[in-house]
Amino acid sequence: VCFSGDSTVELASGITKPMAELQVGDSILSVNSAGKFSYSDVIFLPHGANSKVVDFVGVTTESGKLVKTTPSHLLKACDGSLVQAKYASCLRTIHGNEVVTAVEALTSEGIYSAVTLKNEFLVVDGVVASPFAMAHSLVNAYYNIHRAVYTAFPSLTKMPAILSANSLLAASAVAAMNAVSVSE
Repeated sequence: VCFSGDSTVELASGITKPMAELQVGDSILSVNSAGKFSYSDVIFLPHGANSKVVDFVGVTTESGKLVKTTPSHLLKACDGSLVQAKYASCLRTIHGNEVVTAVEALTSEGIYSAVTLKNEFLVVDGVVASPFAMAHSLVNAYYNIHRAVYTAFPSLTKMPAILSANSLLAASAVAAMNAVSVSE
């Protein structure tokens, strides 16, 4: 329910880095709820290092930007709403609104996302995206706890026990949301 390991983000230094190599504390290009771009520290990586082979969709924009994400992952549409990647027709990018020219199935390795300190949305491969695949506002509110902890005790968020507990909570929340969506 995220991005492929080879999807890239831009660091504050201007270089790009694959999602698979991101670390807590990296400052990446992201977007706040008002649509303003800025760099913000990564405070949490919901998925640990992995090499899972996953079915993604490749969403290509008119300028050739290609973002690889799970089909239901939420991307920022041109009208400001969130749209599942598989239904995208016009997306917000670092260069403004762009028409989607292709959405195709593909397989890639690794599944990754990131949560930042100041901003709600990520910029992945030049496309504005939610870090989450469902219930953006609810999950983003949950991560406000992480933001407060990171602000007060940055090193605490890197501890293996904390990472394991967060991964377990995140997996439980996804399972619960999937159960609710299946029953509806």
